[in-house]
Amino acid sequence: ACVGRLVGWTVTMWHLSVGDDQWPFKGCMGRTDCIFPSLYAVVGAAAFLAGTTRLTVSLAVIMLELTGGLDYIVPLMVAVVPAKWVGDAFGKEGIFDKLISLQGYPHINPNMELDSEAKAADLMSRNVVMLSKHHETLASVEDTFSK
Repeated sequence: ACVGRLVGWTVTMWHLSVGDDQWPFKGCMGRTDCIFPSLYAVVGAAAFLAGTTRLTVSLAVIMLELTGGLDYIVPLMVAVVPAKWVGDAFGKEGIFDKLISLQGYPHINPNMELDSEAKAADLMSRNVVMLSKHHETLASVEDTFSK
């Protein structure tokens, strides 16, 4: 977001220094409000999130809902899609998948084949441990989980 805001300020200063005669600013026609540094900040934040989480359309929709402006969908998608491509060039996993792997948490493989004839009882654990919300102490909970 900060880098996007900085780019927005830079474009604003460029517009003020060259006026409406240059190519990117011919549509401004003397208006000083045709460049919004805050929009650049939102687009920059969306691009950063897309590159780190590998989300595209859902992230663009979330940012669209946050801004409330349908006019911003094109800049958001133009920033989000290339950011995801650049992130994919460094690896297919997003930051949350990497954190799950680093912490050693169990991760469900989305490509895992399940037997369609299996019942829930076949997949469930038989040794279920129950904790009471009223009579447990921290030491007893730690002892239960260490077994």
